[in-house]
Amino acid sequence: MQTVLSLLFYNNPYTVRIQQGAAAEARRLGLAMLHDSNFDWDLVDRVGEVADGLLLGRNRMVPDWTGELPWVGVLLPQMEGQGVFPDSRRAAEMAVTHFQEQKLTHLACYRNLDPAEPEHRELEAAFVASAAKALLFRNGAHVKDKWTMPGHLQDLEDWLRTLPKPVGILCGDEDHASRLLKAIDRVGLGIPEQVAVLVYGIDMRHPSALGLSGIDPDFEAVGAEAVRALAARLRGEAVPPLPRWVPPKGLHMDVSSDRRFSRHPLVRRVIQDLERNGFARRNVAEIACELGISKSSLNLAFREATGNSIADELKRRRLEQGVHLLETTDRRITNIAFDLGYEQPAHFSRDIKKHTGKTPKQLRNGCDLVS
Repeated sequence: MQTVLSLLFYNNPYTVRIQQGAAAEARRLGLAMLHDSNFDWDLVDRVGEVADGLLLGRNRMVPDWTGELPWVGVLLPQMEGQGVFPDSRRAAEMAVTHFQEQKLTHLACYRNLDPAEPEHRELEAAFVASAAKALLFRNGAHVKDKWTMPGHLQDLEDWLRTLPKPVGILCGDEDHASRLLKAIDRVGLGIPEQVAVLVYGIDMRHPSALGLSGIDPDFEAVGAEAVRALAARLRGEAVPPLPRWVPPKGLHMDVSSDRRFSRHPLVRRVIQDLERNGFARRNVAEIACELGISKSSLNLAFREATGNSIADELKRRRLEQGVHLLETTDRRITNIAFDLGYEQPAHFSRDIKKHTGKTPKQLRNGCDLVS
């Protein structure tokens, strides 16, 4: 069995997820995988003895000691182009589009300034290219001589005070987002009315406990793609052209950047609750009870803000989810109907036809399953 040695320099949220994707793909392809998160020089001295190929995470590791071993890079496009990388340009474009949809014209970026974290620099450069006049955080007077967390937070607070409001800020990772939230609170600004926060690097499978909106770069796919390219080299097969850019998995909107209905915070809470906790078997009375107001008051506020009743919104979301499940899964139509809260599948079929002009079977695109 051939062995791949993963040298991603050290563990951070990015490299951990890349490693997870790489390890899963290596198992699928029948490769053994070793992971050195601390860059053990004793292991590096024996690299030719322990590995048949390498995954590399920093360009300064290449290529003096790799010898004749095939390798593929991840994270940084400067690695002689021989790698699979997250598409920071697409991520930056998604961030700008999201902020624009939230009616924000002032945009800023707060990221890790440590030279040992150059992937943050790549993201910032892409953001600047996508957002005209983006405002960038830089260390100020409080850390001029020596970097300390209190000094850094003071510089961050000073920067926040200078920014035009409202402003959308893209953060390089969740650690920086948590610092930013602390600074925003100390300055006394409102989220998201005055400062909307979006994070690069979230995992959409596990939404942030802090209510952070963010972009998932799909780091697992980066790791898996890199292993596939390396496996092809190890086996003497044709390797697809490198570099290869993996697009983001998507954008998850949460309370930190959701400025919809900013004049109607109650309605925004309802919308966010539906998006976070589901809507299949919910009704207006349950939602009103959880919010501590009457059903009629909630319906009135919702209709004033959106032009529709909550019941209409619930039904619309159920049907959109139903269409998605019909088009992308092979689940039985009856099961989809029950899961979405329909007691009679026939009523689900009727509403789908009214909503889309097609029957559930027609939306199956030729699927042989029957309801």
